[in-house]
Amino acid sequence: MDIFIVNRPFHGVGLMVATHMAEFPGWAAVYAMFHKGDTLDGHRVRFVIEDPEVLHQARQGRRAEGLLWGWPDNTSDGNGPDDG
Repeated sequence: MDIFIVNRPFHGVGLMVATHMAEFPGWAAVYAMFHKGDTLDGHRVRFVIEDPEVLHQARQGRRAEGLLWGWPDNTSDGNGPDDG
């Protein structure tokens, strides 16, 4: 069973400041920093994002690429939580 979490901006801690989700894709990026893969306790973790620009940037070889999913109506490939 997949786990879908609505992705939220991560505004930073200490010296680490994130100003735009296309550069640092929110909580999905934080998850990627602390977890090697996309599976947690046997469940695939997916962060759902509404901003197609953030989704596009993540698909440019970033580690969060496999974690971020768009809603079915704003992704070119239809990957989203309602796709099965």
